[in-house]
Order: sequence, then structure tokens, then C-alpha cells
Amino acid sequence: SVRMFLAVPLLLGLALYWINPQLKNLTTWNWAIIVLVLFIGIRKISTYSSCIDKQTETTNFGPIAIKNLDELTQKCDELKELTKTYNVDLVVFIADWRYGVAEIGHYNYACPVLQENTMNTVMNVYERRTWIFNNEKNKVRKNLLLYNPNLKNIEEIKQKMDCTIIQKSPHLLLIENNDKTLMELSKTFDFPYKRHTY
Repeated sequence: SVRMFLAVPLLLGLALYWINPQLKNLTTWNWAIIVLVLFIGIRKISTYSSCIDKQTETTNFGPIAIKNLDELTQKCDELKELTKTYNVDLVVFIADWRYGVAEIGHYNYACPVLQENTMNTVMNVYERRTWIFNNEKNKVRKNLLLYNPNLKNIEEIKQKMDCTIIQKSPHLLLIENNDKTLMELSKTFDFPYKRHTY
């Protein structure tokens, strides 16, 4: 990690002191340490921009994702419009490693903040907002939007429920006139609803 370099000047100074404690007051050694610290600092500052560019080329590292704020705001705006159009009470983000749990987490946590709490969201696993997770568990919401659900039995489910696929890649499934709790929906659509996967 880059943060380890913060300790280099301190450790170097300590090492020089331990080598010869009598040299601690000599001006030459003080200047040597200052020059070394300045050299390391200037080098780090000069490569800072290129280092950030290199490290942000990959935007999804599995458990960690990087999202440009403008892109995130645009995606949240699109989601907000969908929730208004279809009068959605709750957006359920279904984490799937094939799509990117961390990226879905961005939408789950950031969209309510960027949209000034105009939409309700919850994630099926890894939800950090315990109060929302517990509150939504047994609540019946009339209109829900499932973000990234498993659709393998969708035709069979459609015969029993009023649901429509309104977008593909990722799949967005609208459930209207719902009479099931989120726990019941998790069994119907075969997704876990729990704080952790272990």
C-alpha cells in the first residue's frame, strides 16, 4: 500500500540514530534527512497523477468498485425516473458476483443520497443499514423494482404475479400490486435476503 511510504522518513531517521547516537545533533545528518524526505516527497507528488490514472483504469475489483461521480449521478437520475414512472415504492438491489456487488452497492447507498431520499432502496446481501434491512424484511410494498434478479422461472412466476421486465442488462423487473413481504419474494425469485452470505 502507498500509505506505507509515509513511515519511510521516520524509520530512516530512527535507523540513522540507532546506528550512531552521537550523530543525532550533527547538522550534516539533519540536512541529509531533510534532503531525503524532500526527495521522496517531491517524487511522490510528481507521480501522483499518473498513479491515480493507472489505479483507476480498472473500475471493479470485486469487493471494491470505483465510479465516476457524474456517471453515478446519471445512473441514479435514470433510476429515479423509472421509480417515478412506475410509482415504485422500493428498489431491491440483488447482488450477483457476475455483475459486481460493489457496483450495485454504489447505487444502493448513493442513489438515495444523491436523489435526496426520493427513492427507497435495499440490497439483498451485505446491506449495511441494519434499520432498513430489518424494516423492509417483513413489510409489504405495493410496487417493487428488482434490480438484477434471476429470471430463470420468470414465465411461471408471471402466471401468479403481476411482473414485467422493463430493462435488460442488467435486468430490471417491475412487480406491481404486490402482496408479499420481501422475505417471501426472496424465496419466489430465488435470491437470499440476509445481512451476510456466510
